[in-house]
Amino acid sequence: MDLDVLTQFPKLFKEIQDLVKEPMEKRRENRRAFFEREIAPVHESMEAIHKDYSSAFAELLDLFEREGDVQRTVELMRKRRLTELPKRQDVRAFHDAVANLKRRSYLQKRELEALRIYAESIWEYLTWTGPVQKRESWFKGFIDAFQRIASQGESPFLPRDIPEIVATRPPVISVKAAYYAAVHEELPAAWQQYLKAYRELKLEFTR
Repeated sequence: MDLDVLTQFPKLFKEIQDLVKEPMEKRRENRRAFFEREIAPVHESMEAIHKDYSSAFAELLDLFEREGDVQRTVELMRKRRLTELPKRQDVRAFHDAVANLKRRSYLQKRELEALRIYAESIWEYLTWTGPVQKRESWFKGFIDAFQRIASQGESPFLPRDIPEIVATRPPVISVKAAYYAAVHEELPAAWQQYLKAYRELKLEFTR
């Protein structure tokens, strides 16, 4: 599943710029319809993304803690993210759209400010890198070494130095700690930040 939710926002910003020019009664009616038509599906996509991230990291942590199925561990470590970040031109379009809102003072309109905050909360969540990658540059080499050690008939879960990796402690310990932090701290915090922006947007568009 490839859900590129950020690419939608330049169009959504433009729709709201047009909407806020309408008379108040029509504006109230149309922004409710806008929320149900445009934002509710984005939120459903984000829930699917979060479920995918959470289940994958929780399973990896469990596999490392009980020294479980090696092939499944490798598969999950190599697994591509549910969503790929937008292509470079789409990233530029997203940031240009936000910059334009600020430059032209559109953010004085509460609807546009709430939509901007929501869009940027999605950006922050999707650019939250994997828990090991953001700490260690050697993660790809670790996966290769993990698989190689297993193919030699040894347990790759045991703490050991890996010649091609320079680290202050056995890399497997760092990897396990990173997944623990992701499951218990970082991913829940990133999701709560997103939910706060979503709830404030929903309140603004449905009040």
